[in-house]
Amino acid sequence: MRLLYWFRKALRLHDNPALLAGLDAAAVANPSGSSNTPPTVLYPVFVLDQAYYKHGANRLRFLLQSLHDLDASLRARNSRLLVLHGDPADELPRLLRHLHPTRLAYETDVEPYFRLRDARIGEAC
Repeated sequence: MRLLYWFRKALRLHDNPALLAGLDAAAVANPSGSSNTPPTVLYPVFVLDQAYYKHGANRLRFLLQSLHDLDASLRARNSRLLVLHGDPADELPRLLRHLHPTRLAYETDVEPYFRLRDARIGEAC
């Protein structure tokens, strides 16, 4: 399984239910000891879109520090965070075409802006 995980608001590994669910699904798809199934590959990604710039310098600084900490946590596990800049409705489909993951996972967001964005991404994917 090739899982592309789109980090959005939950930027810590230990309290990210969508990531854990995606990894659990990967474990079911690739049970321990199965030699016929390739190992799970995780592509962690964050898309820094224009919406993040509207909240001021202090909030943006905190976000960037959080992304740095997330990347450090991933690097400790032999991975790293890919940070893209732009509209997720453009960037994620492009990345999906490039990486060919078998699954895209992310947490649900109920705010109107994010619900509209997610619908656009769903159509593009």
